[in-house]
Amino acid sequence: MNRHLIIAPDIFAKTEYLSLFVKNILMQGNTVNVIYPYNSENDPLAIKGLITKETKITKETVEKQAYNKFIHLCGHEKYAQKINKAIDEANQSNTIDEIILLGFSVGASAIWKAIGTDTFIKTKAGCSIETQNKIKHFVGFYSSQIRNNLELDPSCPTTLIFPKQEDHFDIDIVIENIIDKKMVTVFKVKALHGFMNPISKNYCKINAEAFNKILIKTELLSSKNDFVKAIKNSNLS
Repeated sequence: MNRHLIIAPDIFAKTEYLSLFVKNILMQGNTVNVIYPYNSENDPLAIKGLITKETKITKETVEKQAYNKFIHLCGHEKYAQKINKAIDEANQSNTIDEIILLGFSVGASAIWKAIGTDTFIKTKAGCSIETQNKIKHFVGFYSSQIRNNLELDPSCPTTLIFPKQEDHFDIDIVIENIIDKKMVTVFKVKALHGFMNPISKNYCKINAEAFNKILIKTELLSSKNDFVKAIKNSNLS
């Protein structure tokens, strides 16, 4: 069985953490398509320089600059379109059996928009046909932009991991609006936005390592029930 992961990273795009994660997934015999928000896979900022600086002020400043670059060079709508195209291509592939979606921050928001729209594609003949939905599971970390698309219903099993709080809105209100959606399971962890990314000012090593132990097992990722059970057994919520 060929499990195919479509990964949508955050505003920092390609990082050492992401590269290592992808390498581990590939070593298990899976295929991976990382959809970067920029035309180049690399972040437009000096990520390497940020890693060597530990001050919170520096990281906060760089994150603001990175977000501004994201809005200027890509934006939420364009990112969602990129994801939509990747999903369509994977659904049409004869070599892919299962699709797993994994997103972080703006990447998770882009996936939410992509799977919340119709599943029709254009054939070469110009006709619209409904494609087979091979998506087994979508896992999204700290997707703050979901608050602007609460009306959407995901077309696949979905697990959303939110931080304990956000600076610009009430997370509990967002959770209240999506927790009853048929395919959605929500977790709220004791960490802040960006806790999975070592570059982020809110990186939390304990939570990141615990989630990585689960994420690296693609047999868990492809089953929402098993994934949710693993989170609960790890006391991560």
